[in-house]
Amino acid sequence: MQTTEESADPSMRDPVCGREIARERALLVTEHDGTIYPFCSERCRMLFALHPEAFAAAEARPALQE
Repeated sequence: MQTTEESADPSMRDPVCGREIARERALLVTEHDGTIYPFCSERCRMLFALHPEAFAAAEARPALQE
């Protein structure tokens, strides 16, 4: 279910490389501490999985809140 804030922002940012990803194209995602993060590639998803705290802390705003 989308909130008003989510529908106002049609894109998200990969926390590893910073690339913007259209919400409808975010096929690779992972959850960390209740926040869902999108990834542009399997490589970025794997790097995040190795050190999620480092990338989650560097993220200015969460990509998606559940």
